[in-house]
Amino acid sequence: MTTDKPTARIVSMDQFRGYTVVGMFLVNFVGSYEIMKDETYYLPQGGGFLESVYSSLCHFAAILRPRIPHGDGFFAYADSIMSSFIFCAGFSYRLTALRRFSQSGAGGAAWGYIRRSFALIGISLVVFGLGKSFSNWDDMTADSVSNWLWELIKADVWEVLSIIGVSQILLLPVINRSFRIRLIAAFGLLAFYILINYSFDYNFQAGLENWMNKFFGADGRRSWDGGFFGPIAWAIPMLAGTLVYDILASWTPKKAMFLFLVVGTVLMAAGYGVSCLTRLYDRVEGNTTAVTGDDAKGHATDPVWPRAERWTNPGIGWAEPPFFANPPVEERELNFWMMYKRIVAPAFILFSIGFALFLYSLFIAASDIGIFQAGLFKTFGQNPLAAYIIHEITMLCFKSITPKDCEWWWLAIMFSVFFAVTWGAVKYMENNKLYLRL
Repeated sequence: MTTDKPTARIVSMDQFRGYTVVGMFLVNFVGSYEIMKDETYYLPQGGGFLESVYSSLCHFAAILRPRIPHGDGFFAYADSIMSSFIFCAGFSYRLTALRRFSQSGAGGAAWGYIRRSFALIGISLVVFGLGKSFSNWDDMTADSVSNWLWELIKADVWEVLSIIGVSQILLLPVINRSFRIRLIAAFGLLAFYILINYSFDYNFQAGLENWMNKFFGADGRRSWDGGFFGPIAWAIPMLAGTLVYDILASWTPKKAMFLFLVVGTVLMAAGYGVSCLTRLYDRVEGNTTAVTGDDAKGHATDPVWPRAERWTNPGIGWAEPPFFANPPVEERELNFWMMYKRIVAPAFILFSIGFALFLYSLFIAASDIGIFQAGLFKTFGQNPLAAYIIHEITMLCFKSITPKDCEWWWLAIMFSVFFAVTWGAVKYMENNKLYLRL
């Protein structure tokens, strides 16, 4: 904890970080409620122009209602928040690394970041717990404790703070290197992540039978957000944040804004283009081999490297746009090329970074070029770690009196009270110059 606010700040990043924190509050609180999970529309393939138009209209009508679930195999608004949060963490990482490596030397700075990263993992475990619980002492057998430990390492520990902590460690060798080296590292990490998913990680994350699950343990457990190997992928949006810092530090705001607008658009288009590979997994006669079993239902046997016949039967086609649901597993096998946050798929990585860059360019226009600055975003943007911890504790309190099937008006009231209490706590810290930093 420190009582000193950093002297030099980039207003647009504080504002964008604050927006991301507010978005996190929204999706974390309301996203799990039944009222937010009514029917999600997707574009039918080959259904004709009028049917597609009708489905699109239904989809946008549904958007007008407060629906904020995470996408199950597709990119939803909620899925943009975590990648943007990690993008912001990368920005701060580069800013502080330049100073700390200069002041403390490579060894001292690296050791300091390792300590801070493990502190983030520890905070995450305190806030979210240690996975499953044991109700009786007799339940704590050698086998059950061993299984609990492997499940914790494979899946349960990987909340956003732990992911940030491990991603920082992964990037230590390049965080103080040139723009070019870090850009190459981003492409290298993406290629490596695709390779390990082809080798074992897709099935490992999905809890399907493969050699890593047999070696690792917890072989039937699915992971969230990439699981044990997920930080390899999450380090890419963090690297993007470091590159953005370099550009803002040396370019004019107007020039940087236009660059981010263009690059963000290109990356979103690239992410969508990659997601079109998912059409190779449409179920057609003679090409529907999928793994069987309750835990594996719907997964393709070749989820990462499509076998040759898929390219002609059914062949590649246009995938559903972002924010539209993918078809159910009865119509398309689950695969690595969906725009899926749960497996941190390549299409998701590219699109989410592009989406963050595009939005951030608007914040530059509003706050660095213009004079707009929202006090709400400033409060949360300058103290995001404190806001994150406080909101998790406050959310537990108010969710306990907000049933999953509650009426929309009760959910709105509870969210509003939760938000006001969290804002008040973080605002109190701001007024007293208390900032939680690692």
